[in-house]
Amino acid sequence: MQFVEEVTPERLTKQIEKFREYLMNVWFFVDKATEKHNWEDDGSFIDDWVQSNWELLVERELLGVDNHLSPLSVLLKERPTENFYAVVTKMTSQVSDIETGETLPIDVPLRFTGFLKPLKSWATELYAPFEMVSLYNEKTKNSYLIKNKDLEFYLLEWDSYVPSFSFRKKIFRFPFGRFSR
Repeated sequence: MQFVEEVTPERLTKQIEKFREYLMNVWFFVDKATEKHNWEDDGSFIDDWVQSNWELLVERELLGVDNHLSPLSVLLKERPTENFYAVVTKMTSQVSDIETGETLPIDVPLRFTGFLKPLKSWATELYAPFEMVSLYNEKTKNSYLIKNKDLEFYLLEWDSYVPSFSFRKKIFRFPFGRFSR
């Protein structure tokens, strides 16, 4: 667990931004390499590719091989394990969802679920330059879309027995004030 203790919010945020920059730098090549891809039979190819890179460039770089980060997805494919951490955000000011206008809660951890690109009709897609951040509220099951700026990311230990977060005071400072299950 020593390795996990070294993951400060600043270090995590910087690594996530490096991951975003990496995606932007290689996206042209991924686009070219998949020009003839059969998307009907393999529609999750890009999601799988992004997730694999997330696991190598963020998860393993920060946590080593025995710990895991929440996936870049709203849905979890399997029950979280003992060494499973959620990447959550801390709102630094009042922020509204781009699609609904709803104000995001400041005192509730919102799980980071990925980067997106806005389209003209308020739709989004997984495509460079990844100007938006997708967030998910585990308690209300609401998804949010906000601009990728002034966010700081934190790790919270995932509690695999209930669909909420638990916090280990020895490892991380809780950025949202008082929070209970």
